[in-house]
Amino acid sequence: MKNLVFFFVFTFQLMFAHVETKLTLFTFKDMEEFSNNDKKFLASLMTTLDEERKKCTNHITLLSGDFLSPFCLSALDKGSHVIELLSLLKVDLVSLGNHEFDFGTNELKKRIQESKNLKWIASNIIDLDKKPLSGCEDTFIIEIEGVKIGFLGLIDHNLVAASDIYFLPVFETARLKCEELKKKGAEVIIALTHLPLEENKKLAKAVSDIHFILGGHDKRSITYYVNEALIHNLGEDSSFLSRIDLVIKKEKGLVGEKVSIYPSVRLINVKNAQESPKIVEKIQNHQAKHKLSDNIITLKNDLDATFDSIRTKETVFGNLVADAIKENLGADLSIVNSGIFCSNTFYAKDRVLSKKDLCQEFLFNNKLVLLELKGSDIMDILENSVLLHDQKAPRFPLISGFSFTFDPKKEPSKRIQKVKINNLPIELEKVYKVATVDYLVLGGDGFGAFKKSKILTSEKEISLVDTLIEYFKKKDAFPSIEGRIKVL
Repeated sequence: MKNLVFFFVFTFQLMFAHVETKLTLFTFKDMEEFSNNDKKFLASLMTTLDEERKKCTNHITLLSGDFLSPFCLSALDKGSHVIELLSLLKVDLVSLGNHEFDFGTNELKKRIQESKNLKWIASNIIDLDKKPLSGCEDTFIIEIEGVKIGFLGLIDHNLVAASDIYFLPVFETARLKCEELKKKGAEVIIALTHLPLEENKKLAKAVSDIHFILGGHDKRSITYYVNEALIHNLGEDSSFLSRIDLVIKKEKGLVGEKVSIYPSVRLINVKNAQESPKIVEKIQNHQAKHKLSDNIITLKNDLDATFDSIRTKETVFGNLVADAIKENLGADLSIVNSGIFCSNTFYAKDRVLSKKDLCQEFLFNNKLVLLELKGSDIMDILENSVLLHDQKAPRFPLISGFSFTFDPKKEPSKRIQKVKINNLPIELEKVYKVATVDYLVLGGDGFGAFKKSKILTSEKEISLVDTLIEYFKKKDAFPSIEGRIKVL
């Protein structure tokens, strides 16, 4: 009788058994901030990460994009040094953000190949051969104490100007990949996303199989539930390490197995943590290698690169950059977006401008491109450049070799007036040699008309920072405000 009772009790316990697994997720954001205070953030982050990992049973470190660029050293090595830093930080899994494509898809693939212990995930990006992006996995599964956890990596195609890859629909792809993960046994699904916050909300509602969304694009810091999925968006403050503790309970009942997830989120300030000597040394070595401390010029004029100025009107610094690009490529004129300026800084007269200053100002260090465009296409480009003038948008132009007047009160596509190239009215059917940057050639910032151009630039890469360094060295005087851009 006792044996029979024991059998029934044991069987009952098996029927209603539960397993509890703990997993800690670590993530951080905006690695580019380290360039403004040299080494503090990443060096302090590594110390904090090491301390927190010791307190965990199981852990994985994740990044949801925007870690290769834009920051000072990446302007020079296209993010190559970041791979070394991620290895030191022991990051496990990363998804792609728009800034991973700042230097083109081919450079991104080189960074992926340079990674050894780092896994890359891209669920809704495929190569032109319709296969997963080279070096990336479309899904990823880890098993922790008998629980299988699946990962997706999703990005909004609107954030990337690239013509050598395909982007699959986010929601449709997420549903498909979740089904694939579940067939492979995944019981918990985590999405690493690079989407606007509202799109993350829609994703949670549209794909109920996703349990956790780790957002990496939106600048707002927020954590909340949508449709039983926890969305955690760290925002842009690089002072914090995010620690997300998941308690995962698997319970067996009469109707089958149920998995419940109980998360807690904590932001850990890393500002006052001791700096890791390994990170400090690595960054200092890279800075010395690229001679960031070299002084370029002592300014004889103020140079205003604040967004209030550079994105709304003609400025000395904007004219200087446009002139340097036009002169270097021997073009009839140059058109560049003011978004190439990144620091929102006012450089006062008598300041010593260093190579580091230029790299921090022009974080993308764009490649210069010479092309041919018809006058009618130039008109379309100019209309787009002033389309969001009231929003201080980065598409506002820097120009050289011509002038124009525009009326922001008129309806879109009818704002540009009095365009003169070399003091002559623009000819709509005439072909002009135009100097610009690679980002615009790909259609960035809505400049689709650049795609109609004929590229003339040779295979030799000409970078913006190098062009400006040479320009500063040989110019005694800067251009003035000449009435290149007039606002009615």
